[in-house]
Amino acid sequence: MAFTARALASVETQVKILLKESGTTYWSSNEVTQVGEDVVREVSIASPRTVIDDTLKTVAGSRIIDVSSIEDLVNGIDSIKKVEYKIDQWPKHFRNFAFIDGDHIELDVTTAPGDIFPVRITCHKLHLLDTGSTLTAQLETLVIEGMAARLMLQWLQNMRVEITNALTVIAEANTAIDLVTARVTQMVTDISSGRTETAKISALIDLAATEIALINPEVDKAVTEVGLANAEADKAVLEVPLANIEIDKAAAEVALANAEIDLAVTETAQAVTDLDSGRAVIGSVTAGHDQAARYGDYSRAGVGNAQGMLGQAQGYLGTAQGYMGVSPGYLGTTNGYLGTSNGFLRTANGYVGTANGFFLTMRAFLEQAKADESASANYIQLAAVEGQAGLRDLGKAQGYMSEATSRLNTARAMKVVEDQANQRLASYLRKLNNLRPRPQRREWAKT
Repeated sequence: MAFTARALASVETQVKILLKESGTTYWSSNEVTQVGEDVVREVSIASPRTVIDDTLKTVAGSRIIDVSSIEDLVNGIDSIKKVEYKIDQWPKHFRNFAFIDGDHIELDVTTAPGDIFPVRITCHKLHLLDTGSTLTAQLETLVIEGMAARLMLQWLQNMRVEITNALTVIAEANTAIDLVTARVTQMVTDISSGRTETAKISALIDLAATEIALINPEVDKAVTEVGLANAEADKAVLEVPLANIEIDKAAAEVALANAEIDLAVTETAQAVTDLDSGRAVIGSVTAGHDQAARYGDYSRAGVGNAQGMLGQAQGYLGTAQGYMGVSPGYLGTTNGYLGTSNGFLRTANGYVGTANGFFLTMRAFLEQAKADESASANYIQLAAVEGQAGLRDLGKAQGYMSEATSRLNTARAMKVVEDQANQRLASYLRKLNNLRPRPQRREWAKT
């Protein structure tokens, strides 16, 4: 039964079966294809594909032939093994030749071709493996085995990278953990500082409470003194109406006295008028005239009336003076009450001043407590910030450790795979070396 070579896709499937790759894909299609190309090149070097190319032609008058159009040579121009010119002769006309450069050879002939003639070249090319294949059954098996070995080694190399990356990630995790430790330490320091400030606040509040306790008795004393002052003021208020009554009585008597004085003034004025009239009559009549005597009597009577009225007014004024004498007593009593009240108020003011001093001290303590509270809040806030940052760093560390664990778990089977890969590679290289040697280029007689 004739051998049917596999296409590249079928070869790759056989490689995956050989590697027992199922479920999890360890290599991408591009990686498998690239490894396949490399192995086919290795196998081609050991056992190349012999190809006869008769598409080239000579140039009239030249021994040099351009071979640059020949592709896929195993070892460049050195892969050209035979040159036949002229072709289809018997015996065959094989020619010696020399390499001019990477694209040209020179025929070793006595006479240069005089015209354009076809040249047949035997060369070694790379095997093809794509939609079709030029591999023999032996070489195809060797390619499959070589691909498996190379892919396993590539996987091992990837695992080494994974381990290196895992170690890097572990180092990053350790760095993150160190950051977490530093942040936790700072957080503890901040919290301790906050507690210290809180203790200061508590002490200051206790001092403020002591001052408040001192304020209250002073305020109570002040309130008591104000109460006493109010009582005395109330007494003074009661005395003032009594003094006002006596003053009103005195004012009434003074009014009566003024009325009597006004009458006395009137009588005195009449008396004066009568005297004036008497003088006039006396000047115009003889002495002893009755009319003049009458004016004198009128005048004396008027003066007497005026004196009586003045006496009456003097009596009223005396009574008023008596009333006024009583009024200062009431006013003096009122003044005494007010003086006592003022004393109480001064005492109360002293207590209030003392209480105010305690209050100012208390306020200073509370203001300091407020400042310490702000400092404590700042420390607590700093601790919270450090805590949040620590949680983030811890999350990073956990992520790093998870990644490192995953990478290490992937690389865990590395030793077993390495042993299998080395065995496969050794077998592949041994078989590769056992392939038939390439024929050396022989020398032909020059013609």
